[in-house]
Amino acid sequence: MAKTETTPAATDNSVAAAIQAKLQEVAPDLVEQFMSMVADHATQLETLEAQISLLKENLASSEALLKDLEAKLEEKHTAKVIELPTVKVGKVTYQVMYPKISHEGEILTAEDLVSNPDVCEALVKMESGALVPVQ
Repeated sequence: MAKTETTPAATDNSVAAAIQAKLQEVAPDLVEQFMSMVADHATQLETLEAQISLLKENLASSEALLKDLEAKLEEKHTAKVIELPTVKVGKVTYQVMYPKISHEGEILTAEDLVSNPDVCEALVKMESGALVPVQ
């Protein structure tokens, strides 16, 4: 006679079926309550799985947004730095602090200041913040 092998799952199913049959005989209302609870738990599980899925989608979206913002921030940090010139008034060297200034109704660039020592002298005399002594 050949020996038939049973899998653990098949054994579990047959045991579960036997237990369920015995319970149906002894306490049918308990079986009904238990089955109702199983159905409720299955519904709750489906709801939780849907919420997890939604949270995963939100997380992925947030991570993409964060990555985009980090790239923009890095872009801002690596933006080209404007090198401003220095000018000499008398024996003191001054750092030009702005790429453009307004002086006596005229817009002057930092390069204009380098080529116009009279304007630089006037700015120093009026203690303008456009020129700061270099230490």
